[in-house]
Amino acid sequence: MITTLEAQHEPERQMYFLVCGEIVFRGPEETDPPCTIRLNCVVMSRDGRFPLSHIAQAQQTLQKAFFERYRDDSLVVMDCPIINIIPLGHFHHEEFNNLPMPQVARTPKDVEKILTEAGVTVMSPGKA
Repeated sequence: MITTLEAQHEPERQMYFLVCGEIVFRGPEETDPPCTIRLNCVVMSRDGRFPLSHIAQAQQTLQKAFFERYRDDSLVVMDCPIINIIPLGHFHHEEFNNLPMPQVARTPKDVEKILTEAGVTVMSPGKA
């Protein structure tokens, strides 16, 4: 069983969402025709909900990706409609990004094992 103190050291799981949206944009002239591009981004939620603030975050992230891709400050974004929001599931950051999960020590033996694997010399109490 994990106590409250141990739970504080557990990595937090979050709900991940894949958001598909479009950037509707035009060139610098008012007469330039509108164009669209479809982009994706990932948004995380601690409580698994997707409120309005998350939609705004997704729109900002999509626009940032658009400007990073095209690197043209003269383009004018006219709209950023969200096409689809797909829940991907609950993950730790490391799980989602395919990184090694940090080890959680639950006993003194676990601490010793983690430190030894990290290359730290572990000395037992009373030994010099």
